[in-house]
Amino acid sequence: MSFSGPVLPLIRERRNWLYFAFGAAAIVHMIAPAGASPADSRIVVALLLPLTAVIVARLTQRDMWHRVAGVGLIGLALVQTARAGSQSPQALMDPLFWALTATIALVASTATGRWPVAAALTAALAGAAAMVASLLPLAPDVGSTFPSLTPATARAAVAALSQQIGVPATVFLFGFWLQAIAIDGPRGGRRTERVSAAARGALGAGLLLTLAGAAAGNALNPAWILVLGLLLGLAEAKARTAIARIDWGPLWQRANPAHWRPITLLLLAELLFALLLLRAPGTGDVSFFVRWSDTILTHGLAEGYRLNDAEYPPVTSIVFLLVARTALAASTTLFLGVKLSLVAFLFLATVCFWRWTSDVLLTALLASSFLVSGVSLGYIDLYFAPTLILSLWALQRRRLGLFSVLFAVTCLIKWQPLIIAPFLVLHAVSIRSGAEVSRPSLAARWALVVGPALAVGLLILAIFGLEPVIGSLYKVLFTRTYLSGTAFNFSWLVTYYLHVAHPEQYGPLADGVVTLVHVGRQLPWVQLIRLAFVGFYLAALWRLFRDRASYAMAIECALAGYLAYFVVNVGVHENHLFLGTVLAAAAAALAAGKRARALLIVLMSNLNLITVYGITGAPLGFAPVVGIDVTVIFAAVNVLLFLVFWGEVVSPRTLFSSRTLESAQPAYSRAPGRPDSRRRRSSRYWRKQRGENA
Repeated sequence: MSFSGPVLPLIRERRNWLYFAFGAAAIVHMIAPAGASPADSRIVVALLLPLTAVIVARLTQRDMWHRVAGVGLIGLALVQTARAGSQSPQALMDPLFWALTATIALVASTATGRWPVAAALTAALAGAAAMVASLLPLAPDVGSTFPSLTPATARAAVAALSQQIGVPATVFLFGFWLQAIAIDGPRGGRRTERVSAAARGALGAGLLLTLAGAAAGNALNPAWILVLGLLLGLAEAKARTAIARIDWGPLWQRANPAHWRPITLLLLAELLFALLLLRAPGTGDVSFFVRWSDTILTHGLAEGYRLNDAEYPPVTSIVFLLVARTALAASTTLFLGVKLSLVAFLFLATVCFWRWTSDVLLTALLASSFLVSGVSLGYIDLYFAPTLILSLWALQRRRLGLFSVLFAVTCLIKWQPLIIAPFLVLHAVSIRSGAEVSRPSLAARWALVVGPALAVGLLILAIFGLEPVIGSLYKVLFTRTYLSGTAFNFSWLVTYYLHVAHPEQYGPLADGVVTLVHVGRQLPWVQLIRLAFVGFYLAALWRLFRDRASYAMAIECALAGYLAYFVVNVGVHENHLFLGTVLAAAAAALAAGKRARALLIVLMSNLNLITVYGITGAPLGFAPVVGIDVTVIFAAVNVLLFLVFWGEVVSPRTLFSSRTLESAQPAYSRAPGRPDSRRRRSSRYWRKQRGENA
């Protein structure tokens, strides 16, 4: 049996990545603190879940095996419940009652085969009832009270799971659990397939009962892990059938050296620079990240996040916990752990962007921003780069559920991506599907865009609590008192003016160099600057509203809105242009005419960082003054370039429309070395895109 037969498709299927990540995170959690052996029974049981799900999904793609496995599993659950007999005089608390309900629903599903929707609904009911019958005996007060789902029980259940398998593994567990229930579905197939519907019903009931505390203490019970893996595999088997039918071609064609050589050379160059800069001290923020990682490792995830009392969202703490545990397992320092994690995210973000665009020059341009901001200076904006890039890819491919999850995770790593959320959501709910949009279909699209993100947010709140998360966001919005946190923008020009015109109040220039100025947030002229930002931002959002079905216009307007935040708003830091570099590179991938603008934005971002902190985190050894502080010149150039770009996008006399923006075929649809079928599919996709957005 060849390697390309059974193994490579498992790796290529993106659905499997969450399973692989779950296994790796569970192993790290179990090995790091106690020094357990890889042969530890707990580790074997934890790996049983991803292995069972992947193998079952692979083996049951044929209809016959899918039906046999589904009927066999539900039959086994019903027989097991019947053998145990009645356990409570009250029907709702008796597993036998739910087994009878599942049997009736199963018969009804078989009898309603002519009506697919009714058959699927009754099959889902049968699966849910069978799951309730199986999990009720595991509840603490079986026979007396039915498990109730409350915020307190949900937090306790998540905490119990996190203690057994680790926080990252718990996040991945709920991730592929929700993926199997709500996000996945047969591509070009029927969502009304009965076995898949029954599996999703069982998974939904299992998720609710787990959060109610019925099975949280049995997370590593082999029987429960095996059943969960079987259900996940059955729920996803039909969704994978379309992937199995794709002719991937021989292995040598997929690994064409002409296609991989450029990105390999780029990754090698990144590795060399990363080795050079690995021990660079970075900015003062790195010491905070190290201290926060130690606090989280010492006090646990939720309590450590509360004690850190930082401006960062909670998912950053999950990354820090994983970094700290990995550093502990590798017997290295937390400082090196943080820097090595930034190198890993550098490679991951680079590969993600290149796989999306197949444009190695644009990828190299963006990688220069990743290197300076992340590996060199130690800013953790790099942590959200992979999920941001993947969310933009998912939105372009109209995979709205996946976009919702990825972008929610992005915003929970750093708050700044929330600024572009209105632009992306407006486009996501406005994509033309060819048919007339009705109110029910529009409501369903809103649910698909908002629902998964809301589920991710509720899961994070269940782990960390509402108060520390809201407190973190409040700090970002309402506690900054400086005009500009060394971001070269309009507020930096105002800072220079205050030094020169009012030195008695705001202090003079320090040997000609502009320094930070703290002002009252309620000063009228500070409020005017904020209002100017709001005006620029809303104008960009209104421009998108007029052409909201165009993906390219969504990226353009999101970039305009975000640059309005960086250039016009107050309290902006020097590293906040990072997100703008990603958007600029994405816009350049859509239209070759935008490459010069992307180059300028990346250049100004790197100049801002290097001018303030040098290349290693230490300030420049000289005063950058040539008659006037050069940072003032940089700020004036940034403001001028922003006004020109904003005018092109927002002005009613704009010279381009959605047709001209979408007409530039992106590089990845014509990349050399790809199979011809891939290029033909991509070309058809972009012809369809241009036709719909005309």
